[in-house]
Amino acid sequence: MKTMIITLLLLSHLSSGYALEVAPRLTDREIIESLADLKSDIARVDQRFDAVDQRFDAVNQRFDAVNQRFDAVNQRIDSLEKQTSERFDAMEKQTAERFDAMEKQTNARFDAIDQRFEQMNAQFDKLWNLMLVIIAGVFGLIGFVVWDRKTALKPLEQRLERLEMSLQQDFEIQHRQGSKMTRLINALKELAQSDPKLQGVLRSFSLL
Repeated sequence: MKTMIITLLLLSHLSSGYALEVAPRLTDREIIESLADLKSDIARVDQRFDAVDQRFDAVNQRFDAVNQRFDAVNQRIDSLEKQTSERFDAMEKQTAERFDAMEKQTNARFDAIDQRFEQMNAQFDKLWNLMLVIIAGVFGLIGFVVWDRKTALKPLEQRLERLEMSLQQDFEIQHRQGSKMTRLINALKELAQSDPKLQGVLRSFSLL
């Protein structure tokens, strides 16, 4: 590109020279001076291009620095994303482990509660069976007492009936003049009226 610009400058300089009206022939000195001026112009152009190149290099360096900064920022962002992802993974893992532990503890507690309820149900069943046995025993005892009482009182009733019959037969309790004992005492009282000794005996026993 630099070569093309120099060539264009030479052509423009030559064309400007030919465009003018035909001058007298130049001397060697004038040609040398023109070439020197041209060289100085070319040198200045080269310097300007070098300065432009340096500026472009500086701009490129700045862009490289910016790119490096962007790369560093990207690396930091990637590092932060990686750290954040790792932290979230660790937190998710810890949370999952905690939930699993809580679920296990909850299941264990519910299992323990179920076992306790089963034990309580078994105890209630035992108590209910015991109550049924006690109630059956009480009713059985009542029935036995009633049966035993009837069985025990029946001979006594029979004995009392026999005793009553024997008393009625021996003492004639239902006699219209009284029992034999009453009639005997009355007879002794009448006899005591004529027997003072008997009268004293009856009085000693409060029979007169």
